[in-house]
Amino acid sequence: MTRATVKRKCRLTVTDFDIEIDDLISEQLPVVEYSVLATHIADTGNAGLQATLNLGAAEVIAGEFMAQSYREPGACEELRFLDITIGQRPPQQVLISIADPFGLKKQGWSRLAPYLKPVVASYVATRIGIKAKAKKLSEDEQ
Repeated sequence: MTRATVKRKCRLTVTDFDIEIDDLISEQLPVVEYSVLATHIADTGNAGLQATLNLGAAEVIAGEFMAQSYREPGACEELRFLDITIGQRPPQQVLISIADPFGLKKQGWSRLAPYLKPVVASYVATRIGIKAKAKKLSEDEQ
């Protein structure tokens, strides 16, 4: 994972955010790697798998960078003059989540989903809850 990859996903060409992106990569990449099954990370012979994992991680990190930028003061402001609007998209066209305003994090985690460690809560939810009970005697048998 490189700074250039994240900048490309965010469509940045300036160097103003390089330190922030580097810090975000060093913060987020271990979390993403820890979430993926070790067998998939260790499978370096499968170029397609590694490209998929790298792309998913890049989308998650770029999405977090964009979300942090979106939460900065003034980032969501708009200026209207008659029929001209400068600023964010109109809310009726796009439903925006402040945690993932551009959907990149969701897209990255969706791409990584088949390779993630199983979640204990998901495992518990999928267990069969049927328990065998001893057959009750009828009134005639008692």
